[in-house]
Amino acid sequence: MDESEALARSYYEKARAGGSARASHNLGSMLMSEKRPNDAIPLFEEALQRGLLMPTLINLGRAYSPSDLDYQILQHAGVVRAEQSGDYFALAYEQESDIAWLTEASRNYLQAYLALRNNYFSTSTEDDRTRLRAKALEWLDKGKARDNEQSWTNYGVMLLEEGDFNGARQALQQGADRKVAAAHYHLARMAASGLGLPAVDRQAEAYHYEQAALLGLKAAVRPAIDHLVELLRTETDLATLEDGVSRLALLQGPEGDGYRTRSLTSRLEWGRFLQRQREQAKALPEKPLYLQACGLDLNQLYGSTYNLGINTSWRLQVHRSLERPEHLSIEGRVDKNGCATFSEPLPKPIRASLNDGAVLALAFPNFTLPLAIKETDESLQLDMQAIELPIPQ
Repeated sequence: MDESEALARSYYEKARAGGSARASHNLGSMLMSEKRPNDAIPLFEEALQRGLLMPTLINLGRAYSPSDLDYQILQHAGVVRAEQSGDYFALAYEQESDIAWLTEASRNYLQAYLALRNNYFSTSTEDDRTRLRAKALEWLDKGKARDNEQSWTNYGVMLLEEGDFNGARQALQQGADRKVAAAHYHLARMAASGLGLPAVDRQAEAYHYEQAALLGLKAAVRPAIDHLVELLRTETDLATLEDGVSRLALLQGPEGDGYRTRSLTSRLEWGRFLQRQREQAKALPEKPLYLQACGLDLNQLYGSTYNLGINTSWRLQVHRSLERPEHLSIEGRVDKNGCATFSEPLPKPIRASLNDGAVLALAFPNFTLPLAIKETDESLQLDMQAIELPIPQ
C-alpha cells in the first residue's frame, strides 16, 4: 500500500468510527481491489445497515459471487454464497433497472442450481434445488422479456443440462442470433452429437464453432480450425475453397498453424492453375504427342526436390478440376537418364483432353507433378512444368 492509500484508509477509518456509511463502503472497496472479498463483506454489510443501498448492493453481489474454485473447495457453501450473491444483485436491480444486475442475479442463481443438480452435496435437499431453479427461471424470464442475449443463452444452458434438447437448441439459437459466443459453442457441441436435431450435423457443428471463435471464445478456436480444415480438404468448388482459406487465415491469426494453411493454400493455387488452363485452352497442332519428361533422378532438379530417382514408378493422370483425376493405363519407371518416357505417340483421347484445357501429370508414390507441352519441328512433347508452378494437392 502506498502512502496516499494509507492516508485515505486512515481518514475512512475515522469517518467509519463516526458512523459514515460511505466510509464503510469505501473501506470494503479497497479490500475488494486487494482481492479480499471475505474481509470486504462485513464492511459492505455495515454500509448497507447504515442506509447506503447503492452501490453497496452491487458490491455485496460481487463479493459473495463464488468462483469455480470456490465450488470445488467450499462445495455446498459455494452454493449458499451464489444464492446470496443472486439475492443482492436482485435487490440492486430493484433499485436500478440495469440489465447487468439482472443477468448477474440470474447467472448466480443458475450456477447454484446446476451445482446442486450435477454434484452430490450431503447437506442439499430437493427443496434447495427446486427453490434455486425457480429463482433462476424467474430472473432468466425477466431477462428474456427484455430480449437480453445472455439470458436466452443461460436459459438454453439450463434446458441443455436438464435434457430438454429441443428447447435448449431454440433458446441457444436466440443467443447465437444475438452474437453470443457461448451460445454458438453449445450449439456446435449439440450438433456434434445430434442433440435436438434429426442427426449429427457436421456442417452446423463447424459453423457454430467458427462463429464462437470469431466472437472471441478461445476454447472454440482449435475445433473451429480443425472442422474447417476437414471440410476444405476435399472441397472441389473453387469459390468455396477461396472463401474457406480466407476464413481459416482469419481464425488462425498471424501466429497460426502455417503448415495447415499452406496445404489448403496450395490446393487453392492448384485449382486456380487448372481454371486458367481451361480458360486458355486451344487446339494442339497436328503433330504426334510424346511423353518425354526428364530431370527426375536424385541428382537432378525434380528428383532432388521431390525425393525421386531412377526406377521410381509413375503413372499418367488427367486433371480437369479439383475433382479426382482420371488415371490412365500408361505407366512406367524413371529410366537411367532420369526420364519418364513412353515410346509410342500418346493416344487421341489424351490429345482431346489437352485440347479441352486438361492438365496431364505424372503420379509418383508421394507426389504428383504436372506436365507442360513443348513443340519441336516434328512433334509435341510432354515435359515437366516449371518447378515453381503449383502441383496437385
